[in-house]
Amino acid sequence: MEIVFFGAGEIGRRACGFFDMLGIEPDYFTDNSGDLWEQECCGVKIISPEEACRQVDAVFLVTCKNDEGIREQLIHNGISPQHIYPGKDYFGMIYFLCNITDKTEEIKNPEVIWQNVLFDLAGGLVLGGVETWSLKRAEELQAKGYNTVCLTHDMIKHTIMPKKIPVVQLPYAMEGNTNIRVKLTMETICKHLPCAIVCNFPNLNLVAACLVKRMYPEKTKVIAVIHNDVTLYYEAYCKVQKYIDKCLVISSKIRQTLISEGFPRDKIHLLQWRTVLGTELDRSYSLKGQRIKIGYAGRLVLGQKRMDLLMFLAQMLRNKGCDFQLEFAGIGDYESEMRVQIQQYGLADRIHMLGLLEHAQMANFWKRQDIMVSCSDWEGHSISQVEAMAGGAVPILTDVSGVQDDVQDGYNGYVVEVGNIEEMADKIIFLERHREILAKMGMHAHETIKNRQLEEDVLERLLKE
Repeated sequence: MEIVFFGAGEIGRRACGFFDMLGIEPDYFTDNSGDLWEQECCGVKIISPEEACRQVDAVFLVTCKNDEGIREQLIHNGISPQHIYPGKDYFGMIYFLCNITDKTEEIKNPEVIWQNVLFDLAGGLVLGGVETWSLKRAEELQAKGYNTVCLTHDMIKHTIMPKKIPVVQLPYAMEGNTNIRVKLTMETICKHLPCAIVCNFPNLNLVAACLVKRMYPEKTKVIAVIHNDVTLYYEAYCKVQKYIDKCLVISSKIRQTLISEGFPRDKIHLLQWRTVLGTELDRSYSLKGQRIKIGYAGRLVLGQKRMDLLMFLAQMLRNKGCDFQLEFAGIGDYESEMRVQIQQYGLADRIHMLGLLEHAQMANFWKRQDIMVSCSDWEGHSISQVEAMAGGAVPILTDVSGVQDDVQDGYNGYVVEVGNIEEMADKIIFLERHREILAKMGMHAHETIKNRQLEEDVLERLLKE
């Protein structure tokens, strides 16, 4: 079998360096630029596409941006589609690796105890659903005797720092070469073997985890998590599915999409957010004549969370004569602009900015809210949504992933189309004018979450298995 990399540019050189770390070298490079023929790339001869296609039993890794165009070119020249692999990113390279050079089956070792658990927090130690879930799971596992570690890097600004969980910051700032960053991550993972790695993102940590799994299958478990309904997750996880032991998904919509993309059904587990709540709902709701209380908790950012639309919602409610109080719990890079708009639009008596609250304060935050709102363009399965419903706040949300798992429109909340702020305002005004329905829907919201609290934590169950 002849290995040919199609594309002798920057992507090709990066691919060559990546495979060199694994002791693998292509037999040839090829490129559509005739000026490069008979020269070398990374010490490997560059031949014409015509000559490359004449190689006996050749397999091609397409190491350039125009992978679809090159794929069509190779098929036109008689190369089987099964012998052509996308290689412009690391996940494509790993897919090529496990299909071409790695035919070993998974090694099961019942004697290994998975006490070391690494949590991928490459997005930084920041306020967010992924980070909140990871840190809470890490603390719970640590309390039960597991050794938990947060794995992040020094190229991002951290806004929170766990008090109980050790943090390893990979020195990415000192090394711009992504291949070296992968190697640094692999070395860090290897120091914690045997271990389970909880990969929250399709990133370099997942790449490194897959390579360590390939090297030490009996000492490594890779647990991938899909936190939102973004195409990149599906593409990456499906390419490296051979090295993923289990995949946790946070909504039924995500599970179905992942299955349709070809990920093995038996590796997928639905992860339901758990929250602390009493057996009975101990709270009250604002009465007619009192301001209806609306809450939002999460990152105050423009992208995804659409704080601009929430500010527009507040203006619309005021203009429609709704008497409301809106509280924001959270921080983010749109916060300063929100404060300017609050003053500019005369909303200072209606909107309260509470800043970052401790997680222990969130139960009381939601118990004093009548309604929880979110205008997100996309989500995975919002933790705030579950915590708000547990506290009896009626959710009024845009129709993003995870909403349909919790909210039955008109029964325990309302779901509106993404971007439809006017309908969201109308739902709030309806509940303001029908407080008896507000209380009834709030009770239904609480009961929805209460009825599934007995389910065992999926992550811990997988570690035990």
